[in-house]
Amino acid sequence: KSGYQSLHMNILVPIRQNGENKKVEIELQIRTVGMDFFASVEHLLAYKKDNVADDIHERLYKCSEMVTQLDKELFDIYKVLKDK
Repeated sequence: KSGYQSLHMNILVPIRQNGENKKVEIELQIRTVGMDFFASVEHLLAYKKDNVADDIHERLYKCSEMVTQLDKELFDIYKVLKDK
């Protein structure tokens, strides 16, 4: 809804605790630097809903689109440079 994009995975990680082997479930989030910053701004918004101008949600969504486009463009440039 907000435009946030990332890959979330729940995985079991083996640990040793008090001499016992266990598997602990963790959530792993994979996101670009741009989406990480977007998530930080979105997180602030969640705690300031009462004091936020009406257009902020729309502006934030537009930012997510720009971040996604930037990520794609940078990846394409990276591929071109890597293949040379």
